[in-house]
Amino acid sequence: RVRPHACGRARRSAPPCSANGWREMAGSSGSRAMARTRLASSLLPLLAMRAAATCQGELAMGGVTKAYVTGDGVAISGGKMVVSHNSGISITASCVDGWDPNGFMHFPMLGRTLTYTADLSKVGCGCNLAVYLISEPALDVTGKPTTGTCSYSPYYCDANMVCGQWCPELDIMEANRMTLQATPHKCDVSGSPMFNSCDRSGLGRNTKEVANSFGVGAEHTIDTSLPFEVSTTFGGTNGSGAPGTATFTSMKTTMRQAGRELVLDNQAGAPYLQGMVDDMSKGMSIRVTYWGHDAGTMKWLDGSMCGEQVCSGADAGEAILSDFRIDPPYAGSPCSPGGSGPNIGEKLFYLLLVGGCCLLGYLAYTHRAYLLALLHHSLERYKAYSAEVDTQSGGVPNAYQPSNSGWFPQQMMEAQAPSLGPTGNWIADRSGWGAAQLARVPKLIGEVCARGA
Repeated sequence: RVRPHACGRARRSAPPCSANGWREMAGSSGSRAMARTRLASSLLPLLAMRAAATCQGELAMGGVTKAYVTGDGVAISGGKMVVSHNSGISITASCVDGWDPNGFMHFPMLGRTLTYTADLSKVGCGCNLAVYLISEPALDVTGKPTTGTCSYSPYYCDANMVCGQWCPELDIMEANRMTLQATPHKCDVSGSPMFNSCDRSGLGRNTKEVANSFGVGAEHTIDTSLPFEVSTTFGGTNGSGAPGTATFTSMKTTMRQAGRELVLDNQAGAPYLQGMVDDMSKGMSIRVTYWGHDAGTMKWLDGSMCGEQVCSGADAGEAILSDFRIDPPYAGSPCSPGGSGPNIGEKLFYLLLVGGCCLLGYLAYTHRAYLLALLHHSLERYKAYSAEVDTQSGGVPNAYQPSNSGWFPQQMMEAQAPSLGPTGNWIADRSGWGAAQLARVPKLIGEVCARGA
């Protein structure tokens, strides 16, 4: 599936160079928007004909309990993802076909680092292998999931209103073998869960601004003819959990290969990133897509590094992403990986609770005849007592004495049972439960524990 992210990303006028020589990606925002609109209009009818998304299997992902890949155009093998051109997937909490609006895994990334290995050796000019975060599913003003205009990915949203729905987007990597770009896109606060507009351009960094930093050949810091590692660190904290306490202060992309390192410190400072803090704190969905087109359409990404190549044929070969991990690891469930999870005291409490319920159930089952007799006898005594009270003008009848009323069937007593001592005899005398039954309790507990309750 081609990511229709291409449509409508109109860059604002480029800012001046910063002190370290970085500039926002070059190119006319108007021509880029027109090119992307043409691309989207030509591709969306074909995309709508695709079959419903399927679960591709479990992705081994460090720091996460369970993670699955849902979408099409990829092959999963352990911790490796082979991505074909015109594909799109999301990380989900369960392995089911189709899109469940509640099935997207949400990754709270503040204070964490996402690391993976990328092989882009077959991803040529005009192509875009994208790894990014979005606040999927899109929500309406009441906070309920809402569908957009793309039947093949109904709950999709991003900062360019692809599929008709806005939401914050953080491009961890948009790349081919000639360039790599990382861009956060905040959205305007609307006062409701639904977003009405976003920063289409974002504030990004691109390796093409640094000579010989990234490309094919040993003269580059990162030689893309070989696999390399990508780590993105999201500086900040989730705070106390109360509104307004979380912080998003920085975003740094580090690429490593054969002892060499290339670092991109994003130009978006804390004031800009703080506009995304709520979504980053709650957690955003991980999306991977592989799309592209002609040089005119894709020059916003690789224009100065490429000629007139088109993303097709041998230049649109498979990409490989592998060895995903998140540090520090999550302790929560797959549906909400950032949850705090139960501590050791809570785990012990739950274990004792479950064990106690199992023990009570076992005792009730093994003594069901006694319990039924007890219930029957109690009902009979209640009927007799009610009838006796009805004959009185008031108060409890003198004939009713709780101390010798025989509320428990003494015939259930086992007089020949071994004594449990004064305490056991006291319980037996007052409960009607024979000493032999009481003597069996430790044995029953041992049996239940031995069975793993």
